[in-house]
Amino acid sequence: MVPAVADAYIALGFDGRKGSSDLMTQETAAAAFAEWHRRWTEEPTRFKTEAAALAQPDDEYGAGAARYFLAIATEQEAAS
Repeated sequence: MVPAVADAYIALGFDGRKGSSDLMTQETAAAAFAEWHRRWTEEPTRFKTEAAALAQPDDEYGAGAARYFLAIATEQEAAS
């Protein structure tokens, strides 16, 4: 069973450092996923290029996708 996440905070280091104390709200995560989807549908070449640039040689999909997601969230946070 998935726990309720309404108004939850997701503890993620925006810069990927283990132990980072940055918090990502559900609103921040939703905005990053919306931008992820926009890039995927409207700018597929950009999406693939950026995602590939952040991937590490031995990454499984989840690790590379998480790195790209955090990069988008960080970009949006810097712009706000």
